[in-house]
Amino acid sequence: MSHDFALMKEQMGMKVVTSPDSLLKCYSWKTVETENSEAYACVMQWMAGDRFIAYRGPLDDLLARRQATIKNQTSLAHSIDTIYEIRTGNIPVYLISQSYTSNKGKRRAYITAAFFNGLSPQVMPFFFDGVDIAGNSEFKVQPGITTGDLFKWDEKSNRLYVYQTDDKNRLITGEYIVYQLDSNRLKRLADQ
Repeated sequence: MSHDFALMKEQMGMKVVTSPDSLLKCYSWKTVETENSEAYACVMQWMAGDRFIAYRGPLDDLLARRQATIKNQTSLAHSIDTIYEIRTGNIPVYLISQSYTSNKGKRRAYITAAFFNGLSPQVMPFFFDGVDIAGNSEFKVQPGITTGDLFKWDEKSNRLYVYQTDDKNRLITGEYIVYQLDSNRLKRLADQ
């Protein structure tokens, strides 16, 4: 879809993010607030060979291959902030950064790893050294914090940097949990 969605970007904060290889694109926008957190709508589209495929609904449901009624599951969709692409052998792996903010003013951001198997994207269990996601700690919303402050992918060193929080849910500036790409997964390095 090449429409620029200017009105939705302006009025609903729609984000359109594309993978570096341009094969995967995610659209997410805020719909309504639930009792516990913001609710987003999400549409993913991708190319599989010469086929165009689209999916509407929570990314987690798609990646976990759950069957869900989207109408009842909208609140599970999160804002899709960035798609990083890494290579493990010949297989491109997409690190999909998601986030949401609770009504208590705390944000949660995390990365899910996925790859394409035929026509379907699939989550990569235990890609992050024993877990299937990176990040996931709640932190107090601070003005000016972008995805680039939370996650950094260093292509030269094959390292992923993930934000850290202190005991009071504050971001620790300049300190990250570091994962090193090793063969077919990201292994956590010892804290320094």
